[in-house]
Parts: sequence; C-alpha cells; structure tokens
Amino acid sequence: MSLKKWTESVDRALNNCQKNPGISFFPLLIGVTSSSGIIYSSLHEEFTVKISHGLGKIVKIPVPKFVTILANTKTEYNFKLHTDYRAHLVFFLTQWAKSKSEKKLGFDESFSNQYPKWCKQFGGTEPIPVREQKGIIGEVYTLLNLYDKYGLDIIDSWSRDALIDFDMKTSNSVLIEVKSSTDKSDAQVSISEYNQLENFNGNPRSLLSVVKIKSSVVKGKFIHSFLEDSMNEIKKKIGGKKSKKLHIQTLEKKINQLCKEDIFSNTINKKFFTKHEIISIEYYEIVKGDAADSMAKNTILPKGVEVNKYKLDPTVLKKVAFP
Repeated sequence: MSLKKWTESVDRALNNCQKNPGISFFPLLIGVTSSSGIIYSSLHEEFTVKISHGLGKIVKIPVPKFVTILANTKTEYNFKLHTDYRAHLVFFLTQWAKSKSEKKLGFDESFSNQYPKWCKQFGGTEPIPVREQKGIIGEVYTLLNLYDKYGLDIIDSWSRDALIDFDMKTSNSVLIEVKSSTDKSDAQVSISEYNQLENFNGNPRSLLSVVKIKSSVVKGKFIHSFLEDSMNEIKKKIGGKKSKKLHIQTLEKKINQLCKEDIFSNTINKKFFTKHEIISIEYYEIVKGDAADSMAKNTILPKGVEVNKYKLDPTVLKKVAFP
C-alpha cells in the first residue's frame, strides 16, 4: 500500500471521530486491541488517544509540548492533543501503520518503535503556535488578494490586535475580517468576539474573508517561506516605482513584528515543523439580520445570556464575488 493510501485511511478514521464525538475509532490499518481507540471532544476540540498495550512497563519518553499524557501504566498509555495538531497525529498514525506493515511488527512492537521517533521529531516548540500561523497566513493571503484594489491602504490597515483585521472604513468604507479554516467542506470558523461581524447598512460595508488552509508535516510551505514569497510578490507588483517603496517597507515592518525573534533567520527557521497549503479564499458579506449580524447585535440570545466567542458556518452568510 502506498503512503498516500495509508494517510487517507488514517484521515478517514479521524474524520469519523470528529463526526461522532465521544465515540471511539481507530485506524484499521494499525489494528486495535480491545480497549484502544481515539475519541474526539467537540467541546474542547481535542483528540484523546487511548493505547492498550502489553509492553509490561510504563513509557518513559519526553513528549512534544502539544501532547498531554493522561495515563501511563504497564498496560495503558493515553494522551490528548488539540485539533490544531491533527496533521501531526495523522503523521504519527500513518508512520505507525507503515512501520507495522513493512517491518511485520505486532501492535505493541510497532507502537514502541514509532512513538519515540514521533516524539523526538516534534519535541521542540515552534516560535509561533500552529493556530496563529494559520491566522497570519490567511490574513497575508487576503492582503495579497486585495492589494491591487486597495494598495497601501490594505497594508496600513492590517492589524492583528484590533477587532477587525483590515479596518478601512475611513479610506474605503469597508471592514474586512479574515478567518482561516481547515480544508474540510463543512469547516466552521471561530469568531473571537460576538460583535466582530456586524452589518452597518453598507456604511461601511462589512466583509468576511475565509481562507481554507490544509496543515501538514509533509506537504506545503513553512510560514517563513510563505511570508518571504508574499513580500517578493508585492515587490514584483511594485516593480521599480519609487513612489511605492513605502508599501513594501510598511509590510516588512509589520511582518517583522509577528514574532519576537527574527522569523527569517536560519536558526529560527529550523524550529518550525508545520507546513501549510492554501486551498481557497472566499468572501462573504454581513447583511442585516443574518446569523453573524444577529449575534453582533445580541438579538438571538435569551435574556441574561452572554457570549464572547462562537463558531460559525460561513456558508449561511451571503457569498459575494470580491474584490
């Protein structure tokens, strides 16, 4: 079986977990002991991996920072990780299945053979957390997509600290919030503030940019490569125009502020282990009375109920051709 088919099989098992929270599944390619399984919690957005083994000893291995050990006995090893690290879990399970098949190892042997390698490979801490990496990539990709229309305004307005990512209500009468999602067809986006997406009767116009991103440890680009390519793309658009030199200078300054360390230095580059691939970008307009506007205006919440953040299916909004 090819690595691609192994990966697809593991991915299907995790999809089943996410579609059926609280129910245990396990990749059939690896085989399963009576009480081993993977359970997904939609409330905490976490995978819990339960390994029932016959090693007869506890597992003494330093784990990656994104892994939390829940149980470690002579017969059981359980750990959990956030769905942000789903790609890393897919990689581990795929390599486990591959090792078991190619080396003709049993369940216990293949686990003890592959798990330490996985822990060592992802043992460091990335300079920027995965979720933040995806957020940055989504925002910069939107910036590139809209640069021809808005020029310096889209760069100047970009803020990672404000309520809205691109607040151009004064210069262009438009607000653009960016959300990065997974590549799944039914992917939802996380709205960090209840009033982040609100209709203002067209003045300014309120838009949501949804960038679908697939994270991996094999395919795609590291965030530093993506940012470097993005700056080079702006430079190409500018060409030799001295009047637009400020555009790239402003963008470079903002990108350099994304990380406490120099994200483009070789030393920092080596600390990244998650790659990303952009799948698509779509725009939605917030219209009066829609799901997002109703949340922003608190018109659909029972009296006495307060919500700071929520999940949203962007397809319930009005999709628009933009820019």
